[in-house]
Amino acid sequence: MEGYEDQVHYRSIYTFSSDSLSIDYLGAGRFSTKIQHLSDSTINADSLSIIKYHLKSDTLYLSFTRSRSDSVSLKLLPFKSNSAPISPIVLDTLLVANNWVYEYEGIKFDATFLNKYYNPEIRLSEIQVYYEDRLDRSLELPFWKIESFEKQVLLVIEDPMDNFYANVFYIKKITDNGNISAETWQYDNKYDITFNRRELIDSLELLKRNNKLITSWGLQSAKKSEIKEVDKNDTTLIIFEPMPVWESINLNTVITEADIFNNLLEIKLKSDSSYLLTVEDNIICKGSWILQRNGTVVKLSTEGDMRDDYQVVCNDFAIKEISVDSLIIELMIPLYEGDSMIIDRHYELTFKNMHNNTYE
Repeated sequence: MEGYEDQVHYRSIYTFSSDSLSIDYLGAGRFSTKIQHLSDSTINADSLSIIKYHLKSDTLYLSFTRSRSDSVSLKLLPFKSNSAPISPIVLDTLLVANNWVYEYEGIKFDATFLNKYYNPEIRLSEIQVYYEDRLDRSLELPFWKIESFEKQVLLVIEDPMDNFYANVFYIKKITDNGNISAETWQYDNKYDITFNRRELIDSLELLKRNNKLITSWGLQSAKKSEIKEVDKNDTTLIIFEPMPVWESINLNTVITEADIFNNLLEIKLKSDSSYLLTVEDNIICKGSWILQRNGTVVKLSTEGDMRDDYQVVCNDFAIKEISVDSLIIELMIPLYEGDSMIIDRHYELTFKNMHNNTYE
């Protein structure tokens, strides 16, 4: 099983015999070559440059050059197939029928695996990332697929725009209560993961909730999320400091703390899936919106010209409570004060329905 140094990649399985090497690129074919010569430190094989290797305990380290400017270092771990094979069909059915929550290193993921094909090989999913139980963002375009190799079933989750997280899960078992146990690796660290099953919101209930959102919402009150005291010497934390505002930004089209606590924000969610976020008469963001399948997160996409002109991108928001009259959300806001920007400050915002009917 292969892992690139300083990269996330555990999808290639190397099989050695006395005179050959096979590499299975899961879901993307197989490569085989003859081994011509094997020494204490190098492997000479057809179709490959000389491979240097080092075996330490149960870990095999390989390095070779693919071109003058491209060298590769690999760390191979022993591959062990599941002693209690799991049916890919059973796993597929279970994944699609439920919502899932899993976490590692304090990062929580809320995943819905859609039965919607992006192409014949992969399907779309919706995945939200949470830090300290607060919504950070939705992944941009997460794909998923199920692979298998010698009775071992793998769940692969990939986002071509965002590949920072563990994305290959070796399925170990399905528990009696329908949870899924798996193993994954991230930068040399192994994690035992549990995909905790949550009931998927009924499609009719999802539609009702979606329709409730379609109106103009005016900010009624705001509460800033508490920020924990941190040790700035702790190298495991990312400390955000005020940043200079980019020269191209229009300071009349940004959000300040005064705007929030003077209740000047308004969100218009329209039935044609477009939205506007305004402060008084100034448009901060516009684009498209969609209520995610879990029914708790609204994903906002900002129009390209807004990005170019203002460099402001509205973040997705989590719904904490919704009724015909009010909407309580959690939202990260790029906050501006004077000529500086404080990145992504969390707020709990309570909005009131400005029309008490569907916005048109």
